[in-house]
Amino acid sequence: MPRLMLYPLVALFSAVWSSAFIAGKIGTALLDPYSLLAWRFGLTALALSPLVLARGRAGQT
Repeated sequence: MPRLMLYPLVALFSAVWSSAFIAGKIGTALLDPYSLLAWRFGLTALALSPLVLARGRAGQT
């Protein structure tokens, strides 16, 4: 991977990582922690499923 391409990825990772603290603070005010955790994992699975489908069958090596 070219070094120039790493900078936007690092910036994106930092933005996503730091926004989790804000979302957690707001989310726990509205939901209990376990419901919030279930929603986060569910939304992550939905977001990553197109990538899994694009690569082929999940678990296939």
